[in-house]
Amino acid sequence: MGLLLVSVFVFDKTTPFPSLYAMTPTLGTALIILFAVPGTAVGNLLASRALVGIGLVSYSAYLWHQPLFAFARHASHQKCISCHQQQLPLAAMGLAQSRQFTMDREV
Repeated sequence: MGLLLVSVFVFDKTTPFPSLYAMTPTLGTALIILFAVPGTAVGNLLASRALVGIGLVSYSAYLWHQPLFAFARHASHQKCISCHQQQLPLAAMGLAQSRQFTMDREV
């Protein structure tokens, strides 16, 4: 957890990237996943209904966001304006959630 906290609170825009500094949050995340066994505080947190729900739709949201932002840039003939930056991620999450309920459910 310390490696993630260092990444959040110590790194800033002057931290070189890409560099070995990028290994700090990566290694911290890997260690959390490795040692988050059931029954521990972190294991219980990661197994919570809310985080599992986010995990179920996150990859689909990742796949949906790119075409949404690309079409928005194409339609506006410029980079996404501020209203798109708020609405498009919500649209991607909505599409991901609907995909989860229609296609990804086990029968």
